Amino acid sequence: MGSIFHLPIIQGAEADDIISYLNRRGIKTVAGVPRAKEVLFAVDLQVPCALAVGGEAAGLSAEMLEHVDELARIPMPGRAESLNVAISVSIMLYETLRQRGVS
Repeated sequence: MGSIFHLPIIQGAEADDIISYLNRRGIKTVAGVPRAKEVLFAVDLQVPCALAVGGEAAGLSAEMLEHVDELARIPMPGRAESLNVAISVSIMLYETLRQRGVS
């Protein structure tokens, strides 16, 4: 419990400032986007990375999408158009841990 108190969370800053900050520190940026060409499971998440997600209705800003290193989607068979942000983040974090061999 209380993981939020141990994770760096950036909010309320301009997209280009956030991306510049992360790039200077060698941190790859990956945005979760429902219609991205690349599937999340094909993206290298073993390197230091920051995951960016937006709300289900509006998604991420065009400015943020323009500056991130990679766009990735979670494959969804069937007719579902999107997942809620909590589920999407959970899947993205799980895939990050899976790729890093955390058990």
